[in-house]
Amino acid sequence: MTDPIAVQHAAARAWSLFTQDRQTTETVEDWETSTTPDGSPCLSGQVVGDNPALALRLFTADYPIPLGQPGDQRPTVEYRDGCVVTVWRSAGVWVELWHPEVPTPRPGPPVAAQRPARPIPAPPRRTAVSTPSGRLPLGQRLTNIRRALATKEN
Repeated sequence: MTDPIAVQHAAARAWSLFTQDRQTTETVEDWETSTTPDGSPCLSGQVVGDNPALALRLFTADYPIPLGQPGDQRPTVEYRDGCVVTVWRSAGVWVELWHPEVPTPRPGPPVAAQRPARPIPAPPRRTAVSTPSGRLPLGQRLTNIRRALATKEN
């Protein structure tokens, strides 16, 4: 026969053992008892803590829940009305552990950090000064080399 109280204690114990094994601090709060549309009893509890999404995902994927009666079902994840819900059936009672799904903001264009305006220093002034070796500055030297090569070819 179905006993929602025994199933609730088993689910709470499974969650407690899971959090001890994983060393997490999430808890299940606000257990509610209701009835599904087909008349089966249903238990529902909210997972609360620092990272309920990760804890609920790991619980669903990794933690073994003993299922020993006909009609028992393994935990699965569903998305309903803005909530992530893990659902399984044990001893004829549906058990739901859920947490509200927090929407992740869409990445937008990167925003550049605002810097205070600084005056731009003027470039240093160059004056026509001869170099100590007596060589011409590069620009004039290239022009002279080009002229000399052009006259030799003609």
